[in-house]
Amino acid sequence: MQMEEFEVVVVGAGVLGLTIARAFTRFGIRSVLVLEKERELGVHSSGRSSGVMHAGLYYATDSLKADFCARGAWAWRVYAHERSISWRSTGKVVVAQDAASVPRLAKLEERARANGVRIERLTLDQLRRVEPYAKSHEFALHSPHTAVIDTTKALEALRAELEEAGVVIRLSSEVIDVDDAAQIVRVGDQEIGYGHLVNAAGLHADRIAHACGVGLEYLFMPFRGSYQRLTLGAARQIRGSIYPTPDPALPFLGIHLTRGVDGGVTIGPNAFPAFGREHYHGREGIDYAEAREILWRLTKMLLFNTSGVRSLAIAE
Repeated sequence: MQMEEFEVVVVGAGVLGLTIARAFTRFGIRSVLVLEKERELGVHSSGRSSGVMHAGLYYATDSLKADFCARGAWAWRVYAHERSISWRSTGKVVVAQDAASVPRLAKLEERARANGVRIERLTLDQLRRVEPYAKSHEFALHSPHTAVIDTTKALEALRAELEEAGVVIRLSSEVIDVDDAAQIVRVGDQEIGYGHLVNAAGLHADRIAHACGVGLEYLFMPFRGSYQRLTLGAARQIRGSIYPTPDPALPFLGIHLTRGVDGGVTIGPNAFPAFGREHYHGREGIDYAEAREILWRLTKMLLFNTSGVRSLAIAE
């Protein structure tokens, strides 16, 4: 069998992988293959996200994150309009959950303004008019441009656009090995040659990187977060999204309320160690071989307080 060859091979057909493939087509590159190990799109992170399009107020001024977030949120609004993808401009309030959070909230306001993000400082009376059931200390912030999008429909729209452009998207195609020196990926018993390889494999990205001899000192430590859905009566009391002031010492935005495109409201996420990269519910997705390694790494992190993990454990 003659080996297939593509100028670009993208591993992973989540939002990141598909939008990267789209960018290549915008540069006139047509020989693009996207490989996805699942039988359908959106099985993992992209399909499980809350769909919030953040306005960009959290990230350091002049950082790529701040720039990408602001421009990306606007680009998604335009794309959603063009492709008839459901989205909702819900807005978001950020509240100070205690007095110690007030200085951090003020700092967040400064950062948002420096990033060119529209932000409004609300008095407590104004907060009650925007979100009647939200509480804060001293003041709150309102981000009117925060929106949510239907991520499943977004993935479907990207897939349709890419296939129209001649991009090959293959589902049920797990990359089992990469020979970076020979520029070959192996999918089952098939070998595929590439000019450029893009690693957008989500929680398996470290494995793909290691196969290329890159980032050998890094491993993913999987955590899982769960959300609860408010009853219809409780959801009616929430108008948009309500977030706490994030603690810069913690790598989370905190437990928040989010109104989705369907009008429902979720609360979450919490954060628990996952015993497998795809451990979402109960015993589903537990990788027993990997679970032993995860428990060992967690134990060492707690013993040596790596990256301040003890404070994270207490906070969560």
